[in-house]
Amino acid sequence: MDKIDEKILNLLKVNSRIPFVDIANKLGISEGTIRARVKKLIKSNSLRFTIDYSKELKAIVMVSVWAKPLMSYLIL
Repeated sequence: MDKIDEKILNLLKVNSRIPFVDIANKLGISEGTIRARVKKLIKSNSLRFTIDYSKELKAIVMVSVWAKPLMSYLIL
């Protein structure tokens, strides 16, 4: 994981639904690069998206980011 991956993860922690094109524009790199890096982060289990549905709530969307040695959770 490098600085660009960390920037991508930070943007996803703030808004897990941010389009890849918006991330690309913010970081000044191509959308394809963002898509490939997110795919790599998911494959390496560094990034995981989870959706949990409840009748009381519309939906709970959790993004977990695994970084050595820390683990972060964001519940929207």
